[in-house]
Amino acid sequence: IAETTVRQVKCMLPYGGGNQKPDVTYTEGESWARRSMLRDETYCQNPIQHAKEVVRYQAGNCAEHANVSYALLAGRQLNAPLLRASDGDDDHAYVLIGDPRDPYWGERDTVVVDAWVTHPSAFTLAEADDLHPNMTPFQRSRYSPPDPDANLRNVRHVTTEEVNQYLSEYSRPEVGPALLDYIDQYVDTNKFFNTKTSADDPSTRYGDSSFTSKAMDRIAESTVDRQREARYEWNNSPYSW
Repeated sequence: IAETTVRQVKCMLPYGGGNQKPDVTYTEGESWARRSMLRDETYCQNPIQHAKEVVRYQAGNCAEHANVSYALLAGRQLNAPLLRASDGDDDHAYVLIGDPRDPYWGERDTVVVDAWVTHPSAFTLAEADDLHPNMTPFQRSRYSPPDPDANLRNVRHVTTEEVNQYLSEYSRPEVGPALLDYIDQYVDTNKFFNTKTSADDPSTRYGDSSFTSKAMDRIAESTVDRQREARYEWNNSPYSW
């Protein structure tokens, strides 16, 4: 379920992370612009309601990716708790299937869903790379019925023309090399990241009585070509970030 959710989020937010260096470079600033436009023009604390807006803009930071993940999972009945978490040590957000506070699940049986990283994988909290989740009020108990509001279909997407109009209202260049120059000069790129995974060892195998899988492989296959191109553009860009 976690793997499927991550793949869905990657497809629904094709411009990627608004603060992931390879995504910003590869989209010529459009992932950053869409994230900025989303945050300027919308506000909603409820992750399910916010997820619909995120899908409209097709990009976002970790919080936006987490909200879309949460909404997709809330749209189905799970045999585990569902938690929208923020990290206690880092400025990071993600979703948990299971509950590390409950001994029945613990860290070993709680799965992290983090679609914001460029090479995501399904992994347990015990195998995470130094994650310390704080639970937000947005939680669903085991076997909760699907939330009828968690419907992310038939969403009208914001166009690049609309993004350029938004940029022009703030006297910023259109999407393209000039926007990247603007970002390099005027945006705090110290808040940009190059985060491939949140797993300590993304090749860890997980198994139960019905299957064994190498979690990273099935997800990475659908994104590796795009990320290879994105990293090529970033590595060959003139920018120091």
